Amino acid sequence: MAYTSSQVVQAVPTGINSALVFIAGGTLTTAASNSINNCFSATYTAYKIILYDIITSASGCNFTVRLGTSGTPDSSSQYYLYGTWVYSAGASASGQEPSSAWRTMYQTDASGSMVMDIIQPFEASKTYCHYQASSNLSYYNTSQGSGFINTSTSYTDFNLYANTGSYNISSKYKIYGYTNS
Repeated sequence: MAYTSSQVVQAVPTGINSALVFIAGGTLTTAASNSINNCFSATYTAYKIILYDIITSASGCNFTVRLGTSGTPDSSSQYYLYGTWVYSAGASASGQEPSSAWRTMYQTDASGSMVMDIIQPFEASKTYCHYQASSNLSYYNTSQGSGFINTSTSYTDFNLYANTGSYNISSKYKIYGYTNS
């Protein structure tokens, strides 16, 4: 059944806001590390980050996420992550990994994407993440995981970087906040 534009408008009651509000978007240029500063605030409790056309400069490079404050990524906290990685040949691996960042995926010099929900980054309490990622080459094709940072830090920034050797990473991104009501 096709709806007219007036029927669609009537189907959404007045005063209802979208569940997701666009905060920022753009392109992260090719570099070893890219930060999106001041994207987290007291306005939202949870955020959706979409990364696409993720490209690293060499095969087998990890792409990794850190949160930060005032332009400085937090590399001293323990980021806990439990993930599952599926290889091109159908093999898989899973594990728990405390480290200085959330290692979300091995990437290659081809295109990949990731969707990540981050919960409570601005609040001075534990911050949680849930993500799914995929790439179109043969190292790790898909991965998914959940984790947390057990700190009382209030984060304002999101940092994506290549943590293998002197590799670089680039990506397009969109950040949304989940409305609190």
